[in-house]
Amino acid sequence: MSSPPARLELSESEPPPRASIGAYALEKWKFDTVHSNVSFSVRHLMISRVHGSFKTWSGSLETDDADPANSKVQIGIDVASIDTKEPQRDEHLRSADFFDAANHPNITFESASVQYVDTEHFKVSGNLTIRGVSKPVTLDAEYFGTPEGPVGRRARRFFRQDVD
Repeated sequence: MSSPPARLELSESEPPPRASIGAYALEKWKFDTVHSNVSFSVRHLMISRVHGSFKTWSGSLETDDADPANSKVQIGIDVASIDTKEPQRDEHLRSADFFDAANHPNITFESASVQYVDTEHFKVSGNLTIRGVSKPVTLDAEYFGTPEGPVGRRARRFFRQDVD
């Protein structure tokens, strides 16, 4: 089984209070799943594309602005939450023919390294696990800043990535 390409848009996250560790400050963030999504598109019958998303997922991000290499990303996706807007297809994708959600209910990504490219771009390498099989992937991450939200909360606007 080849895994479908996926688009991961992690556009907002909310931090708890800043914690100082040693000579640098590490911030822990939780992804705002209301303003973010995990979606995908795959070629269907070689003539069209099927678009879908996973409705239930969560993740965390630890950032170290002084040394981005110390940053970490973890994401967990509930396979049963797949939605292609076609219930019969979704059931088939949950089956043992594809994701086998009964035996492998989660897709996970855990970063192993974060490489600084420039002030707006990073390479996040880690393990993507689907159906219990982990494979190394490198995600191109784009950082959009940390603006103050409308109710005074800071939110990091982060990245979009295609995974083959």
